[in-house]
Amino acid sequence: MRGRVASYQLPQLIRPIHLSIHPFCQPYSLFFPFQLFDISPSNSHVYKLLFTHTRTIQSQLLPSTTNNPSLPITNQISTPFKTFKMNAAEHIAYDMVMITLSISLIVLAIILFLACKKKPVESEETLPVKLCARAYPLTEVDAATDGFNHRRIIGQGRLGTVYAGTLEKEELLAVKRIHPVLVLSNAGFGFSSVLKWLSLAQHPNVVPIIGFSEAAGERVILMEFVHMASLDFYLHKNKDGASLLDWNKRLRIAAGAARGLEYLHEVVAPNIVHGCVKSSNILIDVNFCARICDYGLNFLAPVEKRGVVGYVDDEYWSERRGGGATKESDVYGLGVVLLELLTGKGCEGGLLVKWALPLIRETSFSELLDPRLVIPSDTKPLVRLAKVALACVGNSRKCRPSVAQVATILNNLETEVCL
Repeated sequence: MRGRVASYQLPQLIRPIHLSIHPFCQPYSLFFPFQLFDISPSNSHVYKLLFTHTRTIQSQLLPSTTNNPSLPITNQISTPFKTFKMNAAEHIAYDMVMITLSISLIVLAIILFLACKKKPVESEETLPVKLCARAYPLTEVDAATDGFNHRRIIGQGRLGTVYAGTLEKEELLAVKRIHPVLVLSNAGFGFSSVLKWLSLAQHPNVVPIIGFSEAAGERVILMEFVHMASLDFYLHKNKDGASLLDWNKRLRIAAGAARGLEYLHEVVAPNIVHGCVKSSNILIDVNFCARICDYGLNFLAPVEKRGVVGYVDDEYWSERRGGGATKESDVYGLGVVLLELLTGKGCEGGLLVKWALPLIRETSFSELLDPRLVIPSDTKPLVRLAKVALACVGNSRKCRPSVAQVATILNNLETEVCL
């Protein structure tokens, strides 16, 4: 009867205490049920019942526990957990291990934080913007060239006269003043819109267009000033120029010109057709790097033959055969430039191509190569360069290689020979 009453009143006689037990200690709370209840002295029979229940659990789960009822319950419960005493050296070793683990965790956390940290996304305002050519007042350009003083003339061509100009902040520019006859013949053409489009070309082998100016009867183009002369001047107009351009430099110039033309044909959107690729439109800077200029200006003189004959193919003059300036005609002009680099001779209105092609086909390179330079012991790079020139000028437009194919071959030649 007592057992029934005790089991019936057990939930009512024991008042729970809401204790917060650390998760690490929860597995062991089974052995300490007396800690979870407030047992008053009046409920001693309940205490005995709990004590007996606890010993039963201990005897089942902890067989090594002492079953001596005379010992305090705390002694019986703590028996399986032995107390270890550490000496000073063990304490130091323990502290060192804990410090090392702590430092390792901190370092690992820092590494994970840095690895998972996302880079901030740049806003549209912070993205680099490619600026187009700036429109300059004609009065400002006139002042920069001292009223287009003849002493400032640094070059003349089929499109106009080039002056050395100085703008604000002592910035030196090349100022091309278009011939008045060409200005009048293209009076209604969108000069400013075309120049803004052409100024988007930014490449190490291309001379950038910085600005322009237009007024009644005047069209002016402002370009970056290149502190050296053209390839035409080095090869044909300077007695010592050819000796300055050894075979390695000539290979570098050929590869650089091909890269610049490839950029205009393949990268700039919309693509730019140069219109007249020739040695006078390839400038050489102080590092003997080729830089293409006067690109896309063929609209100013679409029917002008002066300075063009010999650098364009026969299809250029035939409307039935898809004439005019095209990418294929640019590749032809590049091939003529390669022949000039190999032979040291000028275009001569197309005579160079007629003279050089049979020699290349017959592999008569001793007669083909520039006599002002010593023929190298290894002529394989020059032979390959000659074959590239042959492919550019010896085929029709349909069978002609693209400028990308030419640039790939010349880049490989430059890497093998010059680096």
